[in-house]
Amino acid sequence: MERVLERADKLEQRITNNLTLDALFQKVSIEMGMESKELLSSSRRLKVSKASSIVLYLAVREMGYRGVEIGRLLNLSGPGEARK
Repeated sequence: MERVLERADKLEQRITNNLTLDALFQKVSIEMGMESKELLSSSRRLKVSKASSIVLYLAVREMGYRGVEIGRLLNLSGPGEARK
């Protein structure tokens, strides 16, 4: 989890609050070396899970979205997932 937070911090430095969710998905996907559509899949692969965590963190903490909203977009199950 520590590495995920470090990656999120690095991305945060390059992201402004004017970024759309779609652009955030794109930037995180590129940074993680994957396609943005993989973020929207229900895959449990480690890479997808880490990328989803980064998107969730940045969208909620830095962009002001509700965790539930982002959790639905990322196909996360359960309320605990959206509180990360």
